Amino acid sequence: MKKKSHIFLSTLMLALSLLLLISSTAWAKDPSQLDYADIGLRVPKENKQLDIQQRRLPLLQKARDEMANLRDNSAGASEAVARLSQSFYTIARNPDADPGQRAWATLMISSLSMGQGSGTSISFSGIDLQIEQMRIQITQTQAQIINNGQQLFFRCHQLQDRIKKTKDDRVLLEEKLKLAQTQQTAGTGTALQVKEVELALAELDTGVKQMESQCAQWLNQLKLIVGWPQIQIIKLGSIPRPNREYLGKIVLADDIQSACDNSYSLKLSQAEYRYTDSDEQKSIIKLAIEAQKEQISLAVSTQHYVLTDTNNSLLLEEQRLALAEQRIKQSRLQNQIGLLADIALQAEENNYKTQQETVITAMDSLFWEIEKYKSIVAGLN
Repeated sequence: MKKKSHIFLSTLMLALSLLLLISSTAWAKDPSQLDYADIGLRVPKENKQLDIQQRRLPLLQKARDEMANLRDNSAGASEAVARLSQSFYTIARNPDADPGQRAWATLMISSLSMGQGSGTSISFSGIDLQIEQMRIQITQTQAQIINNGQQLFFRCHQLQDRIKKTKDDRVLLEEKLKLAQTQQTAGTGTALQVKEVELALAELDTGVKQMESQCAQWLNQLKLIVGWPQIQIIKLGSIPRPNREYLGKIVLADDIQSACDNSYSLKLSQAEYRYTDSDEQKSIIKLAIEAQKEQISLAVSTQHYVLTDTNNSLLLEEQRLALAEQRIKQSRLQNQIGLLADIALQAEENNYKTQQETVITAMDSLFWEIEKYKSIVAGLN
């Protein structure tokens, strides 16, 4: 009896394992699908622009260390500066070099010239400023690239929705063309009316092709951002639903302070202030920092107003949808008992569907406005 039970349990476990294996295979993510969350995960590892910038920091640090090692040998220090500057001049003046490399070489020349003091002595404040600012810029670049990718993701979705709606409108134009052709044949319409509808169809088709071309360009840019080859097929996952509880948890004063603390542009100015020796220049930078803080405060509060307005619009559209649901239920019942014609019911069905799509669009807008608010608070301001 025990043996039979053991065999039964083994068979059951094997069956469950196979079921789990089949389920995981069936639900495996399409490798061509890019979800919104994937952008933030892939950019730090796969974006080539970011990788190049990260590789440049050790080179600048190495140049600084070479100068530090020769600090006590003024002749050697001057020779090292001259040698490094010459190598970077060669890159910067080479028209065949990569534009990014030329820009990098120019930055290095600037760093070395700032680091070279009077006579043969060396001041490291200039190159140290460049190193600190580059560290800030690397994290800033990463955040900006992720944000750019998210914007493209959202804009592509919006454009794809417009393309779909425009194609739906084409069906109505086709019906209108058939009617115009029938009327012309019957003598109640003119050839001009037919030509006008044909032109409207041609304009619609041209508009669709232009939108599809724009969408393809944006998708190619998105591939570049996440490190996918241009030949790879890309399918966008759905836009996430907005976290509507987030709105009620916002404390504007706290978010303004966080936005200032996290601001990359403010950190760059603060680094410049620390490495500046001139009191007059420090005073100017300090005024600029205060002005930046005011601009950041304005950006946060303005986006908060946008958030509130977008949420209110969504609430209104949801009220309209609730009314449309009651109306369509009533219309379907009236149609069943013969009090409403099929054509009138179809009109109500279309209105109901349109309102559902309007609510979805409003939800997508709220999601994106929340993301924009978060990015400002996170330092992109």
